Amino acid sequence: MAGKASASASNPRLPGIDSLRFWLALWVYFSHFGFLPFGAWIGKSTPLRLMLTGAANSLFDGAAAVIGFFIISGLCIHYPFRSKPVELLPFYARRYIRILLPLGMALVLSRLVDNNLMGFYAAILWSLVCEEVYYAIYPILRIGIQKLRWKWMLLGSYAAAVAVMATNIRALNFHEFGPGLTWVVGLPCWLLGCHLAETVGKTKPREVSLVRIWVWRLAMWGLGSAATLLRFHGGIGYPISLTLMGPLLYYWLRLEIDRKQRVASFEYAGKFSYSTYLIHVVAASVLVLLVPSAKADTALNGILRLVFVLGFSYCFFLLIEQPSHQFARYAARLISDARQGRSRAKETVPAGTHFRAPIKPRSLAAAAAEAGEGGQQD
Repeated sequence: MAGKASASASNPRLPGIDSLRFWLALWVYFSHFGFLPFGAWIGKSTPLRLMLTGAANSLFDGAAAVIGFFIISGLCIHYPFRSKPVELLPFYARRYIRILLPLGMALVLSRLVDNNLMGFYAAILWSLVCEEVYYAIYPILRIGIQKLRWKWMLLGSYAAAVAVMATNIRALNFHEFGPGLTWVVGLPCWLLGCHLAETVGKTKPREVSLVRIWVWRLAMWGLGSAATLLRFHGGIGYPISLTLMGPLLYYWLRLEIDRKQRVASFEYAGKFSYSTYLIHVVAASVLVLLVPSAKADTALNGILRLVFVLGFSYCFFLLIEQPSHQFARYAARLISDARQGRSRAKETVPAGTHFRAPIKPRSLAAAAAEAGEGGQQD
C-alpha cells in the first residue's frame, strides 16, 4: 500500500527515510549471509565456476550500505536543528540512551548464545563507534556549519579523511584505522547528510520518474558490488572506493526523498532497522541453536534464516529498542523541564527569596508523546 506524506513544522518527518533504512539494513544482512546459496549451486571446481561464485558473493556490499546509513544519520540529526538551537544535555540524552541501551542488551544476548558481538567489530560495531563520535561533536560541527561555507566544511573533512587514509593506503576496511581515527574517514559522508538536511525543503523537489529512480538504484547497487570486487580482488579498499562513492549516494538519496509515493509496509519495517542491523548476527546464531539443521547452506534455510532474523529483530525492537526510545525522550524532557524551571525561577523570584520550581509528574508515555523527536529516528 502506498501513500503520500510530507514533512511539516509540527512533525518534520521525511517520508521514505525509514524505507531506505530497511533496505540498507537488509543489504548488510545479505552481505553477511548471502541472498541465495549460489556457491552450493554453482560449485567451485572450475575457474568459470569460481568466477561466477565470486560475482554472486559480491552482489551485496554491506559497507556501502553503512555509508548510506552515515548520510542518513547526518540528515536526520541536523534536519530538526537547522533553525533552532541545540539543548546539549537533552540532545545527548536522546542520542546516547536510545543507541547504547539496545547495544548493551545486544552484547548480553550475544554472550548468552556464545557469539560475542564484540568479535564482529569489523563487521558491525565500528560504525556505531563512529556514530557516537558524530553525536558528540555535532554541536561543534553545527557551529562550523553556521559560520563557514559548506564547501569549506566538506573540503576540510575530505582533506582530513585523505590524510588519515594516507597513513595506511592499503587498508581494505574502515575499521583498520582504529576507533580513534575511523570516524575521520567516514566524516565527509556524514557531513553530506547534514548538507542534505540543509537543502531539503529549501529547494523545489525534483520530478523523479519511476525509470529515473530505478536507474539510480541499480547504479548504486552496481557501484557497491564493484567496490566489493575491488576490495577482494583489486587491492583497493572500502575507505577509498566508498568515500569517492559518497557524493553519488548523496544525490541518489536526494532523489529518493523527492519521490512522493511510499510503501507503508517498508516504512514500518524501517522503524526497527537499527535492531535488524544490531542483532542479525546474534539472531542467526539463535536460530542455529534452536534448529541445528538450519546451518546447512540451502535455499530453504536461507528463507528460514531471513524470516527468523526479521522476526527476532522486530521482537527486539518492541521489547528493547522502542522502550529505549521512549525512555530517552522522557529523560530528555525531564532535563529540559528542569532547566526551564530553574530559568523561570531566576527570572521571577525576587533576590533573597528561596524557591524551588515545581515539576509536574507525568507518565513515561505522556512525556514521550509531548517530547517527540523533532525529526527522524536513527
